[in-house]
Amino acid sequence: MDHDTQIHDADTYRTTSFIQNDTLLSLIFFGMILVLPLLVWDNMDDRIIFAWQGCMLIITASRWLGRYLFNQAITEASRGFWSSTIIVLTLLDGLGWGLVGVLFFPADSLSGIYLAAIFLIGMAGVGATAYSARMTVAIPYLLCVLTPFMTRLLVSGVQENLILAGLLGLLIIIYCFVADKLNMTLSDALDIAGDEKAETRLEQSEISRLTGMLESAQKQRMSLENSLTQNVQELEDIKIILVQYDKELDRLTELAKTIITELAQLKNTGLNSEQNTFFSSIL
Repeated sequence: MDHDTQIHDADTYRTTSFIQNDTLLSLIFFGMILVLPLLVWDNMDDRIIFAWQGCMLIITASRWLGRYLFNQAITEASRGFWSSTIIVLTLLDGLGWGLVGVLFFPADSLSGIYLAAIFLIGMAGVGATAYSARMTVAIPYLLCVLTPFMTRLLVSGVQENLILAGLLGLLIIIYCFVADKLNMTLSDALDIAGDEKAETRLEQSEISRLTGMLESAQKQRMSLENSLTQNVQELEDIKIILVQYDKELDRLTELAKTIITELAQLKNTGLNSEQNTFFSSIL
């Protein structure tokens, strides 16, 4: 296996892993989309809740549709298009969850801010871990979830909020480090798997080559056996012809002897007749 093929296989595995993890997370997040508005219903405007919930449901449904079309795609180009579409929708989903800290929790409620921070930290950690197979998704998703809430905390100017924003910034760095470590672990595993796969393919290629040589040798052996059988048959036919020739030669020899004998008899008979005629004329 060449280097380009190994890179392509690793990228395909990363994309497949991302799609599978996104499928599981979208199911969990779908339930949270339905439940979260009920928790903040009394403190929020109904129109904001319905608008956020409707947008999130549309994004989730679009991600499901994108995953279905990705799995049904045949060509590499179409699979690449739908995987890119899913990535964009995933980042929009992360931004939607990031808006939760801006829209659903009042700025004057310290407990509400802490609750939002805990909720968003959990969302960011799950996303960064699940999407670590593709760092181009994990880090932007992490920023989409936490950046809007951090911006709100910084704009508020409250000392407690500024401290919390600093802690969230530190947490983003830690999450990036963890996601990078997971990504490096996956890369090492893919390199090992790629090397083993390359060795397996090399062994299979060698086995195929030896098998081909064995089949060729067997075909040559069968061809030689067929040729030898044919030659033996031809020799048998020649022997039969020679036997027939010998018989015919014997017959011709006997015939020639018979003819010679008859000619000799005829000659002797002629001489005797001439002698008789000669003696009779003398007398």
